[in-house]
Amino acid sequence: MNSTPMVMTAKEVARGLTIFEIDESLEALVEAAEADAEGNNGEIADSIKSALATYVEAFGYKVDRIADFLKAQKAEAEISQREAERFQNRHKAAENRERRLKQMLVWFMLSRRVSKLRGEFNTISLQANSTPSLSIQEVAQIPASFLSREDRPCVDGVD
Repeated sequence: MNSTPMVMTAKEVARGLTIFEIDESLEALVEAAEADAEGNNGEIADSIKSALATYVEAFGYKVDRIADFLKAQKAEAEISQREAERFQNRHKAAENRERRLKQMLVWFMLSRRVSKLRGEFNTISLQANSTPSLSIQEVAQIPASFLSREDRPCVDGVD
C-alpha cells in the first residue's frame, strides 16, 4: 500500500463540501495552526499551511459557484417573465378575436333577422343580456326624452 496521504485539490474540496462545512473546516484549521504555532515557537507545520491554503481556495471556488448559480437563477427568472408576458399577449389576442367574432355574429344574425344559427353539432343563438346595466330607483326623476329602451342581444356561448 501507498503510505502517502491523499491530497485533495481546492476544486475537489469545493465540490464535496458545502460552504458551511468549508467554513467549519477553516475554523478548525486556524485553531490547529494557532496551537501548532504556540508549540513550535511561532512556526506552523507545512501540512497545516497547505490545508489552510487549499480550504481558502476552496472557499473562493464555492463562492464563485454560488454567484454563478445566482446569476443563472436571475436569468431564468427574466426569461420566465418574458415568457409570461408573451402568453399574456396571446391570451389578450385570443380574447379580442373571440369578442370580434361574437360582434360579427350578432351583426350577421340581426341583419338577417335570425335568432339562431344551427350546425350539425352546435347552435348559436342571440340572447338578451341577463343582467341590467343600470338600475333605476325613481323613474319619475328621468326626463321623458331619455325613456327609450333598447335591448342589445349578444351571442352567448356556443351550445
